[in-house]
Amino acid sequence: MVKLYRSITKASPRDKLESTLLTIFSDTLGLEDEDFGVQSPLLDLGITSIELIKLKKALEERLDLSQEIPIITLLRNQTIRALSDSLRDLQNFVPQDPQGYNPVIVLHNEGHKTPLWLVHPGVGEVLVFLNLTKYIQDRPVFALRARGFNNSEEPFASIDDAVTTYHRAIKQTQPEGPYAIAGYSYGAMLAFETSKRLEQHGDTVGFLGSFNLPPHIRSRMRQLDFRQCLLHLAYFLDLMSEARASELATELGDAISQEEALDIVWGNSDPKRLVELALTRQGLLKWACLAFGLQSMAVEYEPSGSVVGIDCFYCIPLAGVASSKRQWYDEHMVKWKDFVRSEPRFHDVAGAHYTMLSPEHVFGFQKTLRRALEERGL
Repeated sequence: MVKLYRSITKASPRDKLESTLLTIFSDTLGLEDEDFGVQSPLLDLGITSIELIKLKKALEERLDLSQEIPIITLLRNQTIRALSDSLRDLQNFVPQDPQGYNPVIVLHNEGHKTPLWLVHPGVGEVLVFLNLTKYIQDRPVFALRARGFNNSEEPFASIDDAVTTYHRAIKQTQPEGPYAIAGYSYGAMLAFETSKRLEQHGDTVGFLGSFNLPPHIRSRMRQLDFRQCLLHLAYFLDLMSEARASELATELGDAISQEEALDIVWGNSDPKRLVELALTRQGLLKWACLAFGLQSMAVEYEPSGSVVGIDCFYCIPLAGVASSKRQWYDEHMVKWKDFVRSEPRFHDVAGAHYTMLSPEHVFGFQKTLRRALEERGL
C-alpha cells in the first residue's frame, strides 16, 4: 500500500537532467523506481555518509562535470529537482554568495515532536550524525555545520562568533521553544553556550545533551596543536587505527612542519578509505586547518553560568584523557553538576569516543537518546 501511494504521488522528471539524476541515484543507492522520485528527500532514505560520498563521486563521473560537487550541495539540495537547479548553476559558474553561509543542515524534516538540534564535533562536519538520524523519524532533526568548508567562507573567529551564528540560525528555523540541543564532543561546549544564550533571551531549553564531553576542556584544547588535530581527524575519519595514530604522535615532533606532518599522515592512511571518502591530500589539509581553528578558539575556554539541566552520554574516553570509563565519569563528566540548576542525568553508552555513533553502536545509542528525550517531556 505504501509503495502504491508513493508510485501515484511521486513527481516525474521534467527534463533530461532530472531523468539522468534519477537513474544515477537509483543505480548508486540500489533504489526501486517506486521508492524514489524527483521530489523525494535524499536523507529520508537513511543513507550513510559513505553512501552520500559514493553518490557524489558517481554524479561527478557520469555527468562529466567540469567542477567537483561540494558535499554541502547534496546536503542543501536533497531532492533531484533542487539538485538539478544547483548543478546547472555549478556548470554555468554562477557565483556563490559569500554571505550565503547557513549552518543549518536538515537531516529529517518531518515528525510531530520537538525538533532535535545536533552540533558538530571538533572536525566541524555533520556527516557523523547520519547514522543516528535514520532512527529518529518522529521529530525534525537539524544539524549545525561549522563555517569554513567552502572557499567563500571565513572560519569562525571565536566561540562567541559561532554561538551568535548558531543561536540566530536556530531562532530563524524554530522561532519558538522548547528547544532540544545536543553536541558531540567539542560540539557539546557549543551546545551548552548556545543553550545559555537561548535562556538569556527568555527561551526554554527542554533538553541539552553532551555526547562524551566534560565541561572543562581548556587543558585538552591546549594539548592539540595542528599535528594532533591532523592525527585525530585521521582517526575520526577511520584513515588509521587509534593505535597507529598514537604511534605517529611521537614521530610528529614539534620541529616537523605542517607539510611534513601531512606527508606522514597521508602516507599512513588507508588508501581504500581515502577513495571511499573521495578525500584528496589538499582536502585533508584544509579540513585539518579548519579543525585546528575550532580547537584554538577554546584554548582559554572556561565554562561559566548554568542551564536548567543536562543529559550526559558517556563512553570509553580517548586514551590521553582518562585510563577508564569509570575515571572519565568520576573525575571529568560528573563536573557538569556545577553548571546546571538541577541534577544532571548520566547515560552510560557503548563504544568509544569516536565510535559511539558508528553503525555497530548507534542502535543502542539512539534508544538511550530517545528515552532521555521522552523523560524530559519531549
